[in-house]
Amino acid sequence: MKKRIMAIMAVMFVGCSIYYVSNAMATAGIKLAEETSLGETDVKALAEKARCGDGQACLRLADCYRKGIGVKKSLMGTVVMSLRASLYGATKSGDEYFASLPEDDEYRICYNLLEKYGTSQEDCSSAIKRLEASEDPDVIATCGVSLARLGDAEKGMALVEKAEKRGSTLAIMLKYADKDSLTDSDKSLLEEKAEALPSLYNLLGQAYLTADKDGKTDYKKAASYYMKAEEQGMLDMIGARWLLNCHEKGMDIQLTEEDVKRLKAFVSKSKASDD
Repeated sequence: MKKRIMAIMAVMFVGCSIYYVSNAMATAGIKLAEETSLGETDVKALAEKARCGDGQACLRLADCYRKGIGVKKSLMGTVVMSLRASLYGATKSGDEYFASLPEDDEYRICYNLLEKYGTSQEDCSSAIKRLEASEDPDVIATCGVSLARLGDAEKGMALVEKAEKRGSTLAIMLKYADKDSLTDSDKSLLEEKAEALPSLYNLLGQAYLTADKDGKTDYKKAASYYMKAEEQGMLDMIGARWLLNCHEKGMDIQLTEEDVKRLKAFVSKSKASDD
């Protein structure tokens, strides 16, 4: 269960393991979570900088998603942007971002639950107890996943379902990512939620590349949803590589020269960090 959760969270950014970017090079003058000044944050402007490779903008967006400033509060959004910040050299890893948060920060505790406490039942139980009063949907989902991992599947899945109904991106991903294909109603629901939870655009892109009940795919819709994710700095590596492949084949997906330049830089940077 832990590997599945972390794979889902990491695929939103790199398409493999959360450790994929953990060794990205750091730069001087790192500003971590509590050192960034959000003020009257222009999230759209930050997203534009983030998609162009500005690591500090990624960190500020991680804070925005953690605090719900200008965007819907989201653990997934916080994780994705912290990983992207590490890719662009603003931190050494996603671990460093979360380690910079106050010890009682809910998302720090959630991150540790999902990534670090897989082998210690005592640590998991203690962390879950600290979070049990939270009303945050992603926190509830994290507790549910952790309880299921500890052996209480019934209570754990009940919490995940509760979190999904309250709009948890993590719970929604868990519900739909394992389906062989999504129904029209599934897609409509995700389309409705993705405006506030942009990481879901990646899931929609994948959904339209998967054959439906009639054996059909829709690559143009897939491209449009992947680009919606890219506009928010949320495009995953699978989507980026697919878009570039389509462009190289001359498919009609309407990428501008600037789009291609950003996508190539993103893919190239990820390959470099992997090496």
